[in-house]
Amino acid sequence: MKKIFVLFALAAMVLGAAGLAHALDVKAKGQFIANYTYWSTAKNFRDGDSNANTMHNSMQHRARLYMDFRANENVNMQVAFEIGDVTWGKSGSGSVGGDVSADGKSVEVKRAYLEFKMPGYTSLVTTVGTMGAVFPSSGFFGGSAIFDDDVTGITVANK
Repeated sequence: MKKIFVLFALAAMVLGAAGLAHALDVKAKGQFIANYTYWSTAKNFRDGDSNANTMHNSMQHRARLYMDFRANENVNMQVAFEIGDVTWGKSGSGSVGGDVSADGKSVEVKRAYLEFKMPGYTSLVTTVGTMGAVFPSSGFFGGSAIFDDDVTGITVANK
């Protein structure tokens, strides 16, 4: 199955880029989010001690880098990396890179897909790889209240 996927993607690149002699158009964009959270309760009912305080105090950050590569109007590829969900001052499985000597493996691939149109069928757009999916799509919610996540697969859409 993996060999078929690689051959299909290679054939799409060759067919989409046939006859081209110009450079690749590269665009990069990104996002950096930092947030601070603090809350406290006067009573802790779980322990049965009415005088105990429960407190949460933390700072987190996350960065995303999106890179678009366009060969022509028929072939486009996007790769997106996510660095983070780092909680400051915390080390261990929940947060990598938030403690002193902030080394760690906290870079992950968020999206990596190839989008192409077959010659002669330019209204059909085929997307192969890990891409964003929103079901049902709504401009009101800024995504979807039901499903808004990244999925791996193949889509064919008439645009």
